[in-house]
Amino acid sequence: MPDIVQSILCSKQFHPSVHTLGLICENLMAKLLKYRMFQKMLPIGGFAIIFTLINASLMLGFAAKPYGTIQDKMREFDMRNMKEAEVFEQNNEDMCISKAIYSKKTQAKRKFLTLFTTFADAEPIRYTVQNNTICNYLNFPEDLVHLVAFVDKAVYQYQFNEHINICGGHSNFDIKRWHLVVLPKSSTYLDRPFLKDMFIYAMREFDSELYMYTNGDILYPWGHLQRSFQAVTTFVERHELHEYIISGLRREVTFYSGSGLDVEKLNTGDDEEILNIGNSFEPTRPYALDYFITNKTSFPWHTIPAFVIGSVRFDNWLVMYANKLKIPVFDITQSTPVVHQAGIPKIGDKRARDTNNYNLQLFQESIINNKNYGRIKQCAHFRTIFFKHRVKVIKNNYYLRECMHKDMFYIPIL
Repeated sequence: MPDIVQSILCSKQFHPSVHTLGLICENLMAKLLKYRMFQKMLPIGGFAIIFTLINASLMLGFAAKPYGTIQDKMREFDMRNMKEAEVFEQNNEDMCISKAIYSKKTQAKRKFLTLFTTFADAEPIRYTVQNNTICNYLNFPEDLVHLVAFVDKAVYQYQFNEHINICGGHSNFDIKRWHLVVLPKSSTYLDRPFLKDMFIYAMREFDSELYMYTNGDILYPWGHLQRSFQAVTTFVERHELHEYIISGLRREVTFYSGSGLDVEKLNTGDDEEILNIGNSFEPTRPYALDYFITNKTSFPWHTIPAFVIGSVRFDNWLVMYANKLKIPVFDITQSTPVVHQAGIPKIGDKRARDTNNYNLQLFQESIINNKNYGRIKQCAHFRTIFFKHRVKVIKNNYYLRECMHKDMFYIPIL
């Protein structure tokens, strides 16, 4: 019984409305658990309880939201006489990096970004892919970026071994830039981390302006990524959007020849190489989202189900959930040519099938009609474009009303 009670998502750490809901949840659960009849109603295995948010407007509508709705903000843009619906423009030469401040907790210089990922530990065919990723991220400026990897003990033996050769002339000493984190078993399912717990840990332990989860096989040109982030963050500050989430699509580039362990290796992992690889490709998978970025308070990570990473549906659910909460979604696909190291076969073992089924069940239990409205091209409120060395944030004219899910969301609890 205590484990079930502790799983109830009654968050108090974000929006004032969520704080109020948290108090209601605690009082309600405390009273219900006094009744033996209610205790008998809780199932023993599987999904212990589906916590239904009875009043959708309280948790998911935020009708009395003090900061104004995203529709209000979008109407403001329509009233402004700005060419091509342009709401923000940023030059390469006029990049505004946040002033360095010092965390009272660590006395370390505050950085721009905390980037975190995880690597499969039982698939040798993916080791070259992971080495490419490590190499690419080591090109990100050390004074701006924390690099974090959530691992289990087995991973220490290979991907971050000090004797591993890293591309681009990086020394073994550079590997020490990576912070390796072992999450407790309670934060994993079949050894795969829960996305929410990764964000919560990163935000607690590292001080930065932004926090970014990425899949472990994605490559980025740092300059484009940074400019896109700066465009969005300056935009949300200017328009007082206290909540937001950033994501985007990827370019599929084949790195595997189809035989043995022959995976293409990067030479330097720098911007020039990543752009040369990805510029001739366009996104082809409209539902595949491999990275998410927020600041510490712009998205309620504590309230989402315990989706595991490296599996299905959690990415689309996040886009749908943000729309339901009227949290602005920013699509940086066009201004950030992200490369997916494609073609490497995945191990189709029972553990992989079980994690897929686990995420599918969370998705299906959460949404009444099970329809997937998580396509970011149609469900992002804003998007960035890169044109003549400028990043612009514009209103997304592809946005569909169907992205605002009409039915109530449920929060499945294991």
